Amino acid sequence: MQRLGLVAIVIIAWGSGPVSSAEPVTADVVLEGGEIHDGTGRPGVIGDVAIRGGKIVAVGAFKTKSVEWRLDCRGLVVMPGAIDLHNHSDRQVVDSKTRA
Repeated sequence: MQRLGLVAIVIIAWGSGPVSSAEPVTADVVLEGGEIHDGTGRPGVIGDVAIRGGKIVAVGAFKTKSVEWRLDCRGLVVMPGAIDLHNHSDRQVVDSKTRA
């Protein structure tokens, strides 16, 4: 149930466009410059994801006030809220017709 709530928060935040707050964000972790995908099928966009207390507090472009740890995600894909240890997304990787 918590996972569903986290996914809902990400989708709502994403649907409202990039978060750009005049008030700086305090976060434990900021994933910086990654290609953010929200799971809706829309193309990814480059942006940041701020996490505080295990929850996503900002997505997109925002200023930070205090950050304990920054992770450079340039060139990487970020899928906030996509936590599913059991899925079948690997079929395209193992299928000889779709793998690179």
